[in-house]
Amino acid sequence: MCTKAMKPLWVISFVLLITAVLLVSAGPASAVSNVPDYRGDDNSVHAVFDWVSNPHIPWNTTLFETGFSIYNLDPTVPAASDNGLNTVIDLPNFIDPLSFKLMRIRMFFDGPVLGELIIAQVTAFDPEGPTLVSLVGSSGPGLAIEHYIDFEIFPNPDREQITILGNTGAGIIPGNLLQIEIDTVSLPEPATLAVLGLGLISVLIRRARKP
Repeated sequence: MCTKAMKPLWVISFVLLITAVLLVSAGPASAVSNVPDYRGDDNSVHAVFDWVSNPHIPWNTTLFETGFSIYNLDPTVPAASDNGLNTVIDLPNFIDPLSFKLMRIRMFFDGPVLGELIIAQVTAFDPEGPTLVSLVGSSGPGLAIEHYIDFEIFPNPDREQITILGNTGAGIIPGNLLQIEIDTVSLPEPATLAVLGLGLISVLIRRARKP
């Protein structure tokens, strides 16, 4: 005969309820947000483009906003277009006096697509000379309905053209690609930031030494 006492049903029910609540509440909280930290910062740009299936205007600029800036922004409104396969975005609102830029391109699809098959190219246009565009990060491989790609750009060009190369087999084409969201922020170049940081440290040291 078993001597182990059975737990009351209400105890088991209570434990299961608490577990379910914790799992539900942990879901959204534990989800990783792909919104860049610099959105809304000074000298930042945030633009959203939605596919609207119009043969004359297939993409609509549904949002364009900038953070505070003491510099004049190019007043040209960004625009997106496609040839049925590749999506092209012209984003001219860049800040020349600050020479370094971060960019995140987020893409939202109507179903899961493989991240490793997404290819985004950034072409910089600057009358003063060539610009180095470096791919520095992404959401990674695997199936997802949202992917992002990060770029660093130096020096800051007048405007840039972003091309997302289509892939019919992977469903990476307008119509499957429903929305594109782009964030940028213009900064002093890293060397300048390092000098500024050293200068701040030296000021703090001098203040600490004062009697």
